[in-house]
Amino acid sequence: NSAPDGGALFLHNGAQWTDINGSFVRNNATVNGGAVYGADPNLVNTTGTRFEDNGATDGGALYFSVPNSVHLTNPTFEDNVASGNGGAMCLKDAGILHVNGGQFTRNTAEYGGAIYAQQLEGFFLDWTESRVNTATQSGGAVYLNAVSEAHVQRSIFFNNGAGADGGAW
Repeated sequence: NSAPDGGALFLHNGAQWTDINGSFVRNNATVNGGAVYGADPNLVNTTGTRFEDNGATDGGALYFSVPNSVHLTNPTFEDNVASGNGGAMCLKDAGILHVNGGQFTRNTAEYGGAIYAQQLEGFFLDWTESRVNTATQSGGAVYLNAVSEAHVQRSIFFNNGAGADGGAW
């Protein structure tokens, strides 16, 4: 699947999205959100969702702008690519991102090989694994910019790399 924004799914104006054990594979967007794009979604909840081999300029798999709350439980992000920000996901001007469990593996971007987050109220990673993610500039696994509160607990960062700053962060 392909589109300018959200190669497979486009959410807008207060939309709510719940996904359980879904798969988003080989989707592309010429601009944002290779698999899923959300502009002002109210609530995003996924459990066991797989995002593999998706691509976009920002948010190789997921791109959310102005979401209220994004909760991902046991997601798998593998081999997603963004030529700009967030190989796996890019969030801007958001409320809270909470990832509980899951894996980020071999995702690539210029900033934030796996995750790029800008102007969030809260950023929470718990029991996640980030392995072999790459940023050509900064934040091999995670790049945070103007995030009010960030918590990482019981998570593994292994062999992530960046061309400039922050192999893991």
